[in-house]
Amino acid sequence: MVLALVVLTVTFIIAAPRGDIAQLISVALAGGVLLAALHAAGSPTRALIVGRTLVALALVVAVVLTVNGGGEPATGLLFLLVSALVLWAPIAITRGVVHQVLDTGVAANSIAGAVAIYLLVGLFFGFLIAGVAYLAPAPYFAQHASATTSEDVYFSFITLSTAGYGDYTPALAVGRALSSLEAVAGQLYLVTVVAVLVSNLRGRRATSVAVQQTGSGAPGSGESVSTDP
Repeated sequence: MVLALVVLTVTFIIAAPRGDIAQLISVALAGGVLLAALHAAGSPTRALIVGRTLVALALVVAVVLTVNGGGEPATGLLFLLVSALVLWAPIAITRGVVHQVLDTGVAANSIAGAVAIYLLVGLFFGFLIAGVAYLAPAPYFAQHASATTSEDVYFSFITLSTAGYGDYTPALAVGRALSSLEAVAGQLYLVTVVAVLVSNLRGRRATSVAVQQTGSGAPGSGESVSTDP
């Protein structure tokens, strides 16, 4: 459920056309991801109330900016708020995944949660880049005087995956720092957390199959045992 919503959100934001309505929908989807993550992780009631309040605040600000406009500083602050909301989602999911692994071991839901966390990290950096770009006195990218939120999130994911097409390059020092941090974090996460979870899931399934095969061949398991001399 959460993973599907995250994929939908990322896909929409990257493919969305330029405009205030698309920006409003992007904020709404990001807020929905946070609330879905909090519910799925079994977060306490207080956390749910705080999450709903912050999402409602972000939506109100987004609506006001869509209707009246507020300039680049206000939009930048909005995206920084949204990036904080998005960052909360993987933290909540991590808590749920850790509890599941400790209680019942690695399952398919654990892998789905880990993938959702990876995508949310890319989405977090995308909104963070958008916020910094709106607030910065100079263009964020060397090749473009301005960029949309869609392009910011697109750049975040090609950085996270280290694809590096070269069509967008950060011109600001803070932009280069964020890109370096995101690229390193993305690769370390894949080769450590995701790899370990997948390896444990395979080992658990192999052990389960071996136990079933051993049990099916044991006396009293349903197979006839010869008693002839």
